[in-house]
Amino acid sequence: ISIVEAIAAGCIPLVHDSGGQREIVPFEIFRFRSIADAVIKFKKILKLDINYTRKKFQQYIQKFSEERFEDNIIRLIKHFYNTSR
Repeated sequence: ISIVEAIAAGCIPLVHDSGGQREIVPFEIFRFRSIADAVIKFKKILKLDINYTRKKFQQYIQKFSEERFEDNIIRLIKHFYNTSR
């Protein structure tokens, strides 16, 4: 979740293409598999419109917000309660 916090703070991520990072950073240009790949991706990222990129990431991470998490838990509990009766 530290990646989500960094994005919320305005950082643009460049993460290894494995594990949970794949869900948090859905755009391939911001994920790398090797050091050489990281260098290539970093150079591409430097050419992007930083404000647009930051805005898109901050919109995307809303799905990880505490409010959304609570809403999803409540929805699941209601679903299981209603189907178990």
